[in-house]
Amino acid sequence: MAKLLLCFSFIQLFSWTYSGRSLVEFEPVRGYVFVGPDTDLTMLFYTIKSEAEWASVFEPYPGHYPKKVTRVDFNRYDAIALIKNGYDYWFLRPQKVEVENGEVNLFYEAYITEKNIPWKAAIPLIVLIPKGKYKAVRFIENGRIVKRLEHY
Repeated sequence: MAKLLLCFSFIQLFSWTYSGRSLVEFEPVRGYVFVGPDTDLTMLFYTIKSEAEWASVFEPYPGHYPKKVTRVDFNRYDAIALIKNGYDYWFLRPQKVEVENGEVNLFYEAYITEKNIPWKAAIPLIVLIPKGKYKAVRFIENGRIVKRLEHY
């Protein structure tokens, strides 16, 4: 019995060490609109580490009350963002963020709520994660990896 318990303990330890995966607390960012460069790309991906980078891509959405706008402290957090671009209106919701062997995995849900709208929409999904030494970010939409940014 002791040998069986010891064997089980080693298996648990090995599987925990091997996976190297842990959940990360994240905060969805609210109240901002995309103001980055206009492009024909249907999806844009960003890792933002400073106020200057942030200001080149986002600004508060006109008409939002200041209390509804997320304040970003770039001394403590980095922002990860994606933009759905085009003539469809998207619903985007973050599900979880985890770090696996030094790489951030952003899991999110995405689906079209209205097709062929008469204006070009730029729908952002932005989350804040604690600053860290990450190697890359993977954007995982509805369970499928759609982009990997290296050299985070």
